[in-house]
Amino acid sequence: MIAVTLSETNEVMTPLSPSIVNEIDAEIARLQAARKLLAGNAGASTSKSARGRSGKALSFSSGGTAARPRKRHMSPEARERIRQAQIKRWAAVKKTAKTSTAKKSARKPAKKARPTKDQSVQSSTAQTGKVEK
Repeated sequence: MIAVTLSETNEVMTPLSPSIVNEIDAEIARLQAARKLLAGNAGASTSKSARGRSGKALSFSSGGTAARPRKRHMSPEARERIRQAQIKRWAAVKKTAKTSTAKKSARKPAKKARPTKDQSVQSSTAQTGKVEK
């Protein structure tokens, strides 16, 4: 056996057998493979911006090559149909508002104005012909 001296600590180490070195190298290789797997998936799945999103959204946020979906545009004919339908809805609301106010005014006759003191004095003098002093 050959003794190896480390320069920094001045400790003496005995050389390791080749089987132990091979086992350590194999363990290092497994740990590195596991680290690569964890590092590749951990960045996408634990980021705050990716939480709760589908895989499609993840590919956009992680710089994937997938193209963004195009924005949909409505045709002028479709806009016109929606406009006409809304005009019909407004007309129906306006019609029901007119008929409901007409029904209310037809049911209740208008109240007569209550005479004021001056009007009551004038009406009483007109009936009796006497003027109060």
